[in-house]
Amino acid sequence: MIHGIGVDIVCVDRIADAMSNPRFVERILTDRERERNFRKALKATHSRFYTTDYEVLLHFYRLKERESEVLKTYDELIRIVPGASGASEYEYRKARYLFERDRNDEALNLLMSLIQKSPFNAQYCETIGDIQVEKKNETQALSWYRRAAELSGGDMYQIEEKIDKLAPKVPATRFFEPVDVPAIARDTTGSSAY
Repeated sequence: MIHGIGVDIVCVDRIADAMSNPRFVERILTDRERERNFRKALKATHSRFYTTDYEVLLHFYRLKERESEVLKTYDELIRIVPGASGASEYEYRKARYLFERDRNDEALNLLMSLIQKSPFNAQYCETIGDIQVEKKNETQALSWYRRAAELSGGDMYQIEEKIDKLAPKVPATRFFEPVDVPAIARDTTGSSAY
């Protein structure tokens, strides 16, 4: 299980096992193989429902920069994936895709609807904060980042970094009174104690 920056030991062991097994080592596909996999997955989506087929389609459409097809595929997944959590995952991925494409208003609208369904999701709050930064709404971004930090629990290094960049800096002199050094030097009241 991957959490933020840290990686769980179990996950590292699984990755090491998979990498040592030649069946699981991923190789770079040629364009021809990628096209063949795409056509096979596209055909399969008409007769069965496996999310892996849709993932192949999404990957292919992204590589070919076919934005409308990517969005249609996400919409279809959102419509047919059973359970609210599965559909929400694809809605979130669609919002991230829109954000990557600088379609911030659409991404923000989608994320706001997700927040209505799942108000305690730190990932959604952080992404809304990222969008607000892009839109130059730094106070809004800061409040969303703070909300994400509260919800994330322990692993919030990246969120804290974002908060530090946006939070107004308080000068250290504000916490200290100015010291009158010559007055201290003239004061001899405490010298007899030493």
